[in-house]
Amino acid sequence: MIIVLLLAWLAYRYIPLRKVYEAISRWNILMLLVIINSFLVLFMVVMYARLKTEHFISNYLIIVGIMLILIIENVGEVYHYFKQKEQQKCVQVYEEYLPIIEGLIEQVRIRQHDYHNKLQSIHALAYVCEDFESLKGALLKTTEHDMLPDFEMNLLKLNMHLVSGFLFSKIRQADKEEKELHLDIEQYVIRTTCTEYEVIECLGILIDNAIEATNEGGTILAKIGSQDDKLVFEIKNVGPHLTPEFCKNIFKKGYSTKKNDVSNHGIGLYKLNRTVKEHEGKLTLENAEVNQTEYISFGLRI
Repeated sequence: MIIVLLLAWLAYRYIPLRKVYEAISRWNILMLLVIINSFLVLFMVVMYARLKTEHFISNYLIIVGIMLILIIENVGEVYHYFKQKEQQKCVQVYEEYLPIIEGLIEQVRIRQHDYHNKLQSIHALAYVCEDFESLKGALLKTTEHDMLPDFEMNLLKLNMHLVSGFLFSKIRQADKEEKELHLDIEQYVIRTTCTEYEVIECLGILIDNAIEATNEGGTILAKIGSQDDKLVFEIKNVGPHLTPEFCKNIFKKGYSTKKNDVSNHGIGLYKLNRTVKEHEGKLTLENAEVNQTEYISFGLRI
C-alpha cells in the first residue's frame, strides 16, 4: 500500500493528469469501455483475492463469470453506439435534404396552378378557332412546351426521396456554375442494401468530381436505375484518354490529378471504392465516345 501511495503521489506530481483526462475524453466510446472494463475486472479480482485468498483459485468460475458479464455488457454498448451513430447520420441527411424535397413539392403545386390556367386557355380555343385546321395548329402550339419532360416531377417519383432532393441540389449546383447535369431516370424504384445517406455519399463523390472536371458550358451525362436489387449509376464527363497507370492508381488513397490543395484530394474515390467493396458492389472506369467526343465514364453498382 505504501508503494501504491508513493506511485500515486509521483503520478499526481509529475504527470499532466488533466491533459491525460482531456485526451481520454476525446477518444471514442470503444476505448473508454476498454479502460473502464479493464479497471473493473482488475479491481474486482484484486478485491476478491484479498478478501478470500484461500478460495481464490478454487472459485475461478466466479471470476470468469464476472468477466463474461462485462464482455456481454461491452458488446451491447458497442452495438448501441454504432446504431446511434448510424441514426445520427440519417437525421443529418434528412435535415439537409428534406427542405429541398419540400421546395420540389412547392414547385409542383405552382405548376398545378399554371396548368389549370392553361387548361382554361385550351378550353377557350374551341370558341376562338373557326375550323379544325386552325384548332389543330393552336393546340399544337399551346401544348408544345408543356409536352417536354417535367424533370422535377420525375425526381419526385423516385422511391428514395432524400436521394431525389440530393440530385435536385446537384443539378442546381451545376446550373449555377454554368454547367449542365443531364440525368436520365431509368427506374423509379431503387433497390439497394445501402442506406440513403450511404447512397448520397457515393453519388456525391462521383457527381462532385464530374462537376469539378467540367468546364463552363460543358455537359455531364448521368443515369440512375436499379437492377438485380442493386442501385446502378453511371456518370460521364469530357476527359482525356485513360492510361493503365491512371486506372490503377485512381482509387488509391491520396492519389489525385489535382495540383492545387493536394491535402484535400485523393480521398473521395478511395472512400467510394472501400464502400463498394463492403457492400459487394462494383465500380468501373472507362472511356466512352459521345458525339465524337471522348468522355470519362464511371459506373457504380451497389
